[in-house]
Amino acid sequence: MKRFSVIIIAFAATLLPLAPAARASDALVPQAPLSVLLAPLADTRVTLTRFRSRGGVPVYSVTVTGTGEVRFIGLGYGAIPGEHNYRISPADAATLVAAVQKADLWSLRDRYVSGGISDGPGASIGIVAGGRSKIVYEYYGENAGMPQDALALEDLIDATTQSADWSRVNGKTLDRLRGEGFDFTSQAAADLLADAIGDYDQDNDAALIALIDAGAPLGASKNLGATGDNRTMDFLEQAIVFHRTAIAEALLTKDVLKTNGVIDRTRLDWDFREAVAQADLKIVEALLPLQPSLTFQDTSELAPRTLPVTVLFDANPIDAHWQGFAVTRLLLDRGCDINAADSQGRTLLHVATQMEKVDMVRYLIAHGAQVDAVDATGDAALDMAWNEDIAIALLEAGADPNIRRNDDSFAERAQRDRMTRVLAWQAAHPAKS
Repeated sequence: MKRFSVIIIAFAATLLPLAPAARASDALVPQAPLSVLLAPLADTRVTLTRFRSRGGVPVYSVTVTGTGEVRFIGLGYGAIPGEHNYRISPADAATLVAAVQKADLWSLRDRYVSGGISDGPGASIGIVAGGRSKIVYEYYGENAGMPQDALALEDLIDATTQSADWSRVNGKTLDRLRGEGFDFTSQAAADLLADAIGDYDQDNDAALIALIDAGAPLGASKNLGATGDNRTMDFLEQAIVFHRTAIAEALLTKDVLKTNGVIDRTRLDWDFREAVAQADLKIVEALLPLQPSLTFQDTSELAPRTLPVTVLFDANPIDAHWQGFAVTRLLLDRGCDINAADSQGRTLLHVATQMEKVDMVRYLIAHGAQVDAVDATGDAALDMAWNEDIAIALLEAGADPNIRRNDDSFAERAQRDRMTRVLAWQAAHPAKS
């Protein structure tokens, strides 16, 4: 997803001096000059810059003077883009300057960088006072000997400057933007909304709904993500992908699936398929009355096949949002094939077993699921079973535990892994073991 990349590159170029290569002089411990300690607050500036990481930490720089003038520059990854100027209490600013002076950045090395760690967040703290400047760059600085009181300045600067109102969208952000005269019907508003929807760490859906209600355009945006087939998502699809059900529901009230007052069937089918893949029950239920197609053309193989949307489930056992059982019942009631397999040979029974959904496995068996269907790697559902209740349900339905499909048979694995309840069941049912 594009996130202000051009601005980030340009800004990063200006920050290169903040993170120079390690050198012998880093070991020196210069003390703060008297001119610094006696510098007027109006001539003192403190700056915190947070750099990007793979984890999506907002990228921004915030500078505050000793008398309370603040400049926030947002550079993406959730941060509100552009420059924003405002004021905080002079007393709070003075207290911050005093804390920075007490931490004595002047006596610290220029860099505290921990080796062997990649893709984490970096930051720099800078102070300008009395005509002198000092910048300390840290990357996992706690592992590189940076004093704790200096590290604590990062959170203190954020709290004092109220940067949270600009580093991610919240209710106060919208109020601040109104104060700046921001046009909530502009393309910039659409880009802000798309960026926030696609930010996994954005946790204020109410603020995003308020942004929608304020008139943010819901057409195109450079910050909408791309699908696996290089198609740009629409706002609804992005909300579904990022498990923002409340946002998706709000978007549906704005008729986002309509073009010139008519439902765009292609977009409806894309978004419905994504709702099924993410097992989002509320959105599936909201879209079903619009009559989306329950099948799709699978072009992942040489010979395209028409498959039911039930093969689109993403089996992710740690997904707390997954409502695949309820979605499965809805779709099977509407005629989807219970034994259809995706391009990897996975059936609903494979998915339910991987997800360790005992009730779903029992339901599928009761409604005709083939227990010995194998996927492209040769595994039947029983070969994926680590939950003993699921394994016993499959065995009771006739799954063969003695077929050696890969490294060993399920019967051998049950012995090796001491699946005591399975072993007891097998002992009680020798004819099926």
